[in-house]
Amino acid sequence: MYDPTKPSTSRVLEIIRTTWDTPFLRVVDYGDHAVFFLSSNLVQTCGHVDHTDGIGTKGYFHWEARTWEYAALDALAMNLNDLLMYRAQPLKLQNHITLPWEDDEAVVGVVEALAKHCKPRHIAMTGGETSINDMTDAMDVSLTVSGLVAIYTVNQYLEGDDLIGVASTGLHSNGFTKVRELHAQDPFLPNGEWPDDFLMPTALYWDACFPIIEIAHGALHVTGGAYTKFKPARNVDICIGRQHQLQPQQIFRDIYNKGVTDEEMYRIFNCGIGFIMAVHPENTPTVLRQLPTAAIIGGVQAGEGRVRILSAFSDREVVL
Repeated sequence: MYDPTKPSTSRVLEIIRTTWDTPFLRVVDYGDHAVFFLSSNLVQTCGHVDHTDGIGTKGYFHWEARTWEYAALDALAMNLNDLLMYRAQPLKLQNHITLPWEDDEAVVGVVEALAKHCKPRHIAMTGGETSINDMTDAMDVSLTVSGLVAIYTVNQYLEGDDLIGVASTGLHSNGFTKVRELHAQDPFLPNGEWPDDFLMPTALYWDACFPIIEIAHGALHVTGGAYTKFKPARNVDICIGRQHQLQPQQIFRDIYNKGVTDEEMYRIFNCGIGFIMAVHPENTPTVLRQLPTAAIIGGVQAGEGRVRILSAFSDREVVL
């Protein structure tokens, strides 16, 4: 839990208490700690899943720019978007904030931002930890989020399914080790300032997609590992075309033009598509009506368990 000797702790505890008014939990507050119980109507009807993720190398850029809310949104989206793949309703979370040195403004800023975005989603913040790592020049924000699953569905991709992609907001929170490597070799901006693309937070798909996620046979959050995260059965191929609305933003073309190969682009980056659902064609119009930034990007065809992508950066086909 938060270190009681740190000046920011009392303020942090005040903030997280504001998230405890949720229909999913009954909270007993003992002052120095609290106990959380599932609401009685959920105990027998829901399963439980936990997920942990953080912002990784992108924390370097948030630390330099002091963009605390963006850092919090990145951490929240990385977890909620993955929970969406398991059809999970987020319930509560704990945070771990790592800093290069003591900075109460950073801790409070991140916790305030998390609370701001947790409250409308009924996610209780149940505690957390801060730590100092003076061996690094970056911050990290990691969350462990617990979710409720009413009906568990195994993700699968069925022959004949449409693949519906939802637009990303840019780089999101993956590929920044490569971005930082390229930046060291050849700065993106000569004056040393970070492009806004380096700071833009990960799109949060849970809100719009959760009401219709049961329609999907399969769902994929395009993050670390990018399109290699598809795991099609051996008798089908994932086929993604290039003639659709969801084209890579300019930042991806800038990265490609620095010598990154087509295959690397689709192994590392989302390339303009942040979430993908496989749905029966009869359900495609429903999904597209619900998601204004979505488009059909391809389909599931008979094949050999491959991921085949017509590159948006060249005339090549990438096979993963």
